[in-house]
Amino acid sequence: MSGRIAGLGRWGVVLGLTACFVAAGVLSADDGRGRLIMAAQKTQKKKTTVKKVDDAMTKEAEPKAAAKEAAPAPAEGSLSFKRDIAPILVANCLGCHSGTGQGIRRSKLDMSTFDKLMAGGNRGKDIVGGDVEGSMLVKMIKGEETPKMPPPGGQRGFSEEAAAKVEEWVKQGARLDAGIVSTDPITKYAATLEDLRRAELSKLSTEERDKVAEQAGRERWKKASKLDPEVTTTKTSRFLLLSTLPKDRATRLLAAMDKQYDLTNKLLSTGKTPVLTPGEKIGLYVFKDQAQFVEFVRGVENADVEAGEKARAKLTVESPYLVAVDPAAGGEEATAAPVRKGGRSRKKVVEEASGGPDRTLAGLLTEQLVAGAASKAGKPPRWVSLGLGAFMASHLEPGSPYYRGLRKEAAESLRIGWQAKANAAMGGEEKTETIRAIGFSLFEWMSANVPTVTLANFVQVMLDGQGKTDDAIAQCLGGSRQEFLQNSELWLSEKYGQP
Repeated sequence: MSGRIAGLGRWGVVLGLTACFVAAGVLSADDGRGRLIMAAQKTQKKKTTVKKVDDAMTKEAEPKAAAKEAAPAPAEGSLSFKRDIAPILVANCLGCHSGTGQGIRRSKLDMSTFDKLMAGGNRGKDIVGGDVEGSMLVKMIKGEETPKMPPPGGQRGFSEEAAAKVEEWVKQGARLDAGIVSTDPITKYAATLEDLRRAELSKLSTEERDKVAEQAGRERWKKASKLDPEVTTTKTSRFLLLSTLPKDRATRLLAAMDKQYDLTNKLLSTGKTPVLTPGEKIGLYVFKDQAQFVEFVRGVENADVEAGEKARAKLTVESPYLVAVDPAAGGEEATAAPVRKGGRSRKKVVEEASGGPDRTLAGLLTEQLVAGAASKAGKPPRWVSLGLGAFMASHLEPGSPYYRGLRKEAAESLRIGWQAKANAAMGGEEKTETIRAIGFSLFEWMSANVPTVTLANFVQVMLDGQGKTDDAIAQCLGGSRQEFLQNSELWLSEKYGQP
């Protein structure tokens, strides 16, 4: 199988991922035990490479009409569309107002290029250079006209400062920078919010960055609890922990999460750009009870908590964070039971620690860190981000009954009909618990049967999105989705049994 992934141009990344999986204990360093699961049963078929698919998509995305020259350049000292405005639109608007998004279907406003943005939608021009009052877009992002845009909780990175920038840019004439073709996709030249944040952080000292993270953390904490949190961090730590945990537990948690940070970055980063921003500490907010967690999510994210949800990650916002309910409710954690060796199935060897929490705090946070970082690194389907998160966390707490629960959920899907249930989960059509359980079980199966380099590459291809599932299976595993599910069903039926 590993020979089937030539042409992806990611061998440097793959080698790093291989070391990452081995270091985590996720896969054996001896690839000899990995067996070819699909390729031997079928003749070679001609497949479209990733490069050809990407070339075809790029060609289709190119404007068919002759490109127009850019508008007159902004005056010196004015806001730059490329630097100041385009990143805001990409982060907050293009999800609905480009391609076949609902913003185009409803308002006919396409923001994918500067020309289309300035042409407006079914209300006419939404931006009138020099006329703030006549620019409907400004009024909607400020909430002066309904519906307010973007919709609450829908996109990321929008703020009063961003609205003020758009308003000032319109006031200055709503011009495009010199040298930019107005028919080019905005995404082609817009700086990302991540680029801008890295640039701003690079100007600060370590102490200044820590102060920014602590200030943001304390403001968020107040929305959930009146108790003053203890702040735990070190100069070299990648996290800033706010909690009421005993000091020794807080110190151990910080050390454990620093290791998981490095592992996650190696696992998911592509090229020279790390998926987790260096120099920017991630906030860790740990609450004793579910009520505080619910208040935090409502107050900070203006969102509701799903049934059974105990933690979540927000790694694409300013001052990124993980938030969780402590499984031990502020007390001491039971030691996870070790996984015994000697041929017994995982289902039989996982033992519940009597009287203790069903999992560790580090395991809970690691699951969210990996899943959140996967979504930050690309657009993986939920079964990949949720399943990979649980899979990586399981190696911190192998004796946790939480994973026995995931295996039982997957075993139930085997009983009902694996192909149908797994296909539905892979398409995002099942409840969250089922998607996570099926994703977790598929990663367990692949880790036991696929060479390390192949699994590492599979993860990388899946970061390209839901539409890459069949390509990833074909290119990395050498077969069809049906064969993928048939082989997993056989292995999982043997290991998990029937509920």
